[in-house]
Amino acid sequence: FAGTFDGNGMTISNITFSTTNDNGGIFAENSGTIKNLTASKVIIKQEGSVANDKGIGVLVGTNTKNIYNCSVINNSSITATVTAGTSDSQGNVGLLVGFNKGVGAIKECKVRDSSITISETTTKRTNVGGFAGKSLGSVKFSSADNILIEHNCDLTNQGSNIGGFLGYGNGTIEGCSSNAQISDAQTIGTGKAITIAGFIGTTWIGRGTVTIKGCYAS
Repeated sequence: FAGTFDGNGMTISNITFSTTNDNGGIFAENSGTIKNLTASKVIIKQEGSVANDKGIGVLVGTNTKNIYNCSVINNSSITATVTAGTSDSQGNVGLLVGFNKGVGAIKECKVRDSSITISETTTKRTNVGGFAGKSLGSVKFSSADNILIEHNCDLTNQGSNIGGFLGYGNGTIEGCSSNAQISDAQTIGTGKAITIAGFIGTTWIGRGTVTIKGCYAS
């Protein structure tokens, strides 16, 4: 999608759909502006490959421009089985957006009362976040509240990044909050690793600028 979509406060509700490889969401990719839109009880079932630069999200799979004043609420969910890829590649799964790229800007959005399940047959490490799986751009004045994340797979020689707000977060994160319950089936052993946090699973200043300001997890 490359234009301007103004939801005018309307809601998309009670839909279920499946996606296989790479980007998936109500908008698979956004390079325009999406604003004033709510997704309620939207259920996504994903199975297949998700490349490093792709994502699965209820509203947007991969974002490269603007998302303003949008919500994902009311038992919306993603059930993902992420497969294929090498051990150094990662899929991206988040409830609002799968992957917010470095030029993407998200402002005044919220996720509430929704869930992500990463199935036990997943074979690829994944960035999983209650708001966005991975963000390298800007996220401001947004929240993820009453989120359930279940990471049910046990990966070898790789590890997922899981956060109540962002699974992997660089760029600018300002005035944001999260409240999430996270469970994980990863066992301890050689070549096994995982990062879990209430707000951001992993951030890496060696991969760009990171600014986190006025944020909290509860």
